Amino acid sequence: MAARKTKPVVRVPSIRITLEVSATPAQVFRALTDSKAIQTWSGAPGRVARKAGGRFSMWDGWNTGRVLLRRPPTSLAYTWRTDGWASETADSVVRWKLVRIRTGTRVTLVHSRLPSLREYRDHKGGWMTYFLKPMERYLKTRA
Repeated sequence: MAARKTKPVVRVPSIRITLEVSATPAQVFRALTDSKAIQTWSGAPGRVARKAGGRFSMWDGWNTGRVLLRRPPTSLAYTWRTDGWASETADSVVRWKLVRIRTGTRVTLVHSRLPSLREYRDHKGGWMTYFLKPMERYLKTRA
């Protein structure tokens, strides 16, 4: 009996980004969850439900998910998938931790369970370019 060849399992690492912003945790949390704030810093509609189980979407539906945890002003988590992923692809998970520091807030983002190394590479650069830096600029204008 011939041995069956199996496709090797590729481990996709989590994305972990930490940055410090000159804003309070409450201000950062609002920028992450308030539809008007999201529209202002991202340039597109976004929605984060007020309760776990509610809907999450950004960039006019380019990515969607469900809120897993909403604990203002320190913790937020939601599932995440883009509109280009196949329907059988499992959702990834985005977790935010906001910690008060002397100069503002330490923001930690962990994006886990991405479906492929290509998605990992695309999202790793995209978080800073399309999400974190624009949000940081928005927060500076509100300080």
